[in-house]
Amino acid sequence: MEQLYTTKTLAALLQVSPSTIRREIDEGRISWFKVRGQIRFRESDVHRYLNRRQLKRKQLDTAEIFYLPSKRQRPAKLAEK
Repeated sequence: MEQLYTTKTLAALLQVSPSTIRREIDEGRISWFKVRGQIRFRESDVHRYLNRRQLKRKQLDTAEIFYLPSKRQRPAKLAEK
């Protein structure tokens, strides 16, 4: 049987606050379900969530490398000041 986590347990595992987990729920970023009225997370859903976050961070890192101008590429008006 697959491991299930509570909000509090998952927050401790990911080293974030329970409110961060609730925000991720509200924004639809992590899958969850209820057992007797309490929120639970499947281990496979947690892995999927973490993989998506990691992929998104890699894409952002790549975007920053290609789109952030260096100090040498400042517009001429700023370079003159």
